[in-house]
Amino acid sequence: MLAVLLDASEQRSGADGAKIATFVDETLRANFGTERVYVPAPSREGRNQGIREAVVTGRSVAEVAREHGLTTKTVRRIARG
Repeated sequence: MLAVLLDASEQRSGADGAKIATFVDETLRANFGTERVYVPAPSREGRNQGIREAVVTGRSVAEVAREHGLTTKTVRRIARG
């Protein structure tokens, strides 16, 4: 994960991004070592509510799935609530 942060920061911010990524890396390692740190995923409730509304108002499941990068099976499951 930290390697990804470092690569992304270098591409976006140049040398300053690398310094930031190195600082984050060193700070996390110093504080957490080899612990597994849980980072919760952002809530999907807003997205899911939009999907439900789109399906209820008559948009096709396939269209909604394409728009959100989901399978039609997932859109149907979300639409059921």
